[in-house]
Amino acid sequence: MKINKWMALIPMMLCLCVLAMPLLSCSKSDKTVIQMAGADSFNTWLATYAIREGIITSPDVDLRITLADTRTYETALMNGHYNMGTLSNARLATVPDNNIPLVAISTFVVHSGALERNGVNFVLTKAGSTINTPADLKGKRVAVGNISSSSTSSLIALLKMNFDLDAKEQEKITNAANQVTLIQAQGDLAELVQLGTYDAALIGQNDGPKASKNPNLKVVMSIDQLFFEKYGVPYITSTLVVDKNFQNDNPHAVVAAYELLIESHAYGEEHINELAALYANEYAKGTDADFYKMIYNEHSGVHIAAIDGKAKEVIMAGFEFAVIAGESSAMPDPEVIFGSPYLN
Repeated sequence: MKINKWMALIPMMLCLCVLAMPLLSCSKSDKTVIQMAGADSFNTWLATYAIREGIITSPDVDLRITLADTRTYETALMNGHYNMGTLSNARLATVPDNNIPLVAISTFVVHSGALERNGVNFVLTKAGSTINTPADLKGKRVAVGNISSSSTSSLIALLKMNFDLDAKEQEKITNAANQVTLIQAQGDLAELVQLGTYDAALIGQNDGPKASKNPNLKVVMSIDQLFFEKYGVPYITSTLVVDKNFQNDNPHAVVAAYELLIESHAYGEEHINELAALYANEYAKGTDADFYKMIYNEHSGVHIAAIDGKAKEVIMAGFEFAVIAGESSAMPDPEVIFGSPYLN
């Protein structure tokens, strides 16, 4: 009797399974997964927020974004752990030297705000210091957060090109009295300068504008202002890159990811008031949300666009800085290093 009851249930269960199959197949995503890495600074956080929170999605691609400190994620990106990401010009310049299959398909972070162009990277010293101009950095010890960053390469190149000063890592210094000693340091560089640990420091990202307004410090050199005076356009500090092998295999997914980023960027700018407050609460408790709006509007934003015209010239200038700084052995071939999200 019990067996008969179970036998009677079998057709019903089979029927339910058949009906459920479309639902099950719908729940299993056929989207191409793209792993992307970027910096955790406010501009990138804002531009990618809508994607990371699932507010904006694509039927074609599952774009999974990891944000981290530049020193952490750029190495992983160059080692092939991500399909796509944002990469500083100084690191991008080294891609050909190391046979890394990354190609730049779009501009990304630009050192100009949505409203003003006040720059990001500043060399600062104590307010009462005898260091008043970049020329006064000769023989001094300057702290930098990352010796391989675009900002450090820019500092080295501009000191050489504009002031005939050689700035080198401490272990490469041969004449300390006539060269600028660069020391990679961790922690609050502004505080370390105030304490006298270093004569000056190169401070960028969100911390640069903040430190430039500190009454206990004074600006010796604005990297971005010097760049603008030399080239007539703001500095594009990073590009959106993709593994070209992955792009060749998944061209439509890369296009979908690129267009998703454009849409997410627009969402972030439209909702900057509320999102600045969220970022301040998540990353810097006690910092007013207006500070981050000021950063984005006056100092550092995101501009996602094709790499051509002036944009290409600016990035090539960044490559030149990397060569002068010794980060790259030769200028990358623009026909090789630059691409597009839209393959022919």
